Amino acid sequence: LWTGDVDRECKSIKETGIIGSLRWWYEALVRGLGGYACDPTNSTCEGKNHCDACELFGCTGWRRRFKSKIVDIPLGNLNFFSGIEHPGLEEYTMEGLEEWKK
Repeated sequence: LWTGDVDRECKSIKETGIIGSLRWWYEALVRGLGGYACDPTNSTCEGKNHCDACELFGCTGWRRRFKSKIVDIPLGNLNFFSGIEHPGLEEYTMEGLEEWKK
């Protein structure tokens, strides 16, 4: 998800940036699966015939169907484990990670 501004900087995460990125990916999925998503820069969804993206994310006169809330939480390292065995790679555990940090 893109959370930067027009100058490609990210001084703070803005809700609109996250929502815009989610909408872009949602539109890509809808189109990729054969559905229709309007191009909000070239057209508008009017009346009751909203495209799927406008139905979920909103358009002029139609609010989005979900609420989002940015919660200020302390940031830390993110660790992702897939659970998939990779031949030739060592298996890392949280204990192994703690030893590696030393």
